[in-house]
Amino acid sequence: MFKKTIFAGAILLATSTAALSADLYIINGGSKGGTMNAQMTAWMTDLKPYYDVKYVQAKGCAKTAAILRKLKNVPNAQSITMSSSTRDYSNKDCQMLYANKDSYLYSLRKAGLIFKKKGSAADFNKSGATIGINSNNDKFIAALSKVTGIEYKMVRYENSKGVTLGVLNGEVDFGIVNSAKRYWRNESKLTALYNLSDEDNSGIPSLSKAIKGAPIKNLFDNFVYYGNNKAEVLANMQKAFNSGDSASNKWISSAKGYVHNINTPNNGWLEMFIDQYPMK
Repeated sequence: MFKKTIFAGAILLATSTAALSADLYIINGGSKGGTMNAQMTAWMTDLKPYYDVKYVQAKGCAKTAAILRKLKNVPNAQSITMSSSTRDYSNKDCQMLYANKDSYLYSLRKAGLIFKKKGSAADFNKSGATIGINSNNDKFIAALSKVTGIEYKMVRYENSKGVTLGVLNGEVDFGIVNSAKRYWRNESKLTALYNLSDEDNSGIPSLSKAIKGAPIKNLFDNFVYYGNNKAEVLANMQKAFNSGDSASNKWISSAKGYVHNINTPNNGWLEMFIDQYPMK
């Protein structure tokens, strides 16, 4: 599939606005091989009939924010990017990506998981078990232990892939991840115990419903817009998504553990995100 890709440096070095006259910039603030890239690429495909689309690779808050600042000086420029609730919103560049009522388009909510190896006799309700963590899930487990009195030996991994492999290889009894992509790829070898959100998801019970007072982690991927025609862009995204053969619809339909509100963006998820992840 052909796509017009611009790397962040190319835009930052541009000296004339003529070089930046695309109708709509879709900015991938994640890695080139990640979930964010897959979703943004799908939207690039779906929105081509409506706009002259240019796809920009700009991994991380700093590069994405730099692009957005540059595009502010381009007449009629519009852009879409995505920002996760796991961003560090105390960082001034990440703060530019923080969803608010003016920029918010819609969200994907995903459920982090606690899981073990299929057939394992490990008991999550007894102290002494080992649990693989990454990101800030040490704080989540500490908060859970404070409620239940059950203590775990935490083993840190670099990412969710490492946590999943740690469980599969028998290095730890349990794993906890924010991104469950690796779990779903190995679903036949693993057993999910709980999801971290406040609702059951994909047949997996909510931890907070099963254990009174347990911490809750609702995870959001927010699509945000910069420009002067948000209502029109959202309407075209909804039209494309609901066309029956859209790349964005196919992606979300095949991605386990995700739910979306593209057709009901005023359903309260933005307020939930702001309440649970306040600007620091």
